[in-house]
Amino acid sequence: MHKTAREMSISISGMRYRILKIEELLLINLSNSNSRFEIQMALQIYLLLGKIKPI
Repeated sequence: MHKTAREMSISISGMRYRILKIEELLLINLSNSNSRFEIQMALQIYLLLGKIKPI
């Protein structure tokens, strides 16, 4: 989390807030590896379908 926050130029508390908001909006727990895998797969599908653009 520290490395990601540093690369995004945000504070650790800001990073935690964003993760909490994502969890609330998606109704998931990102500390669960299965949930993270499902999100990763969904993002890959959206990328392949052209629904979102890579950074």
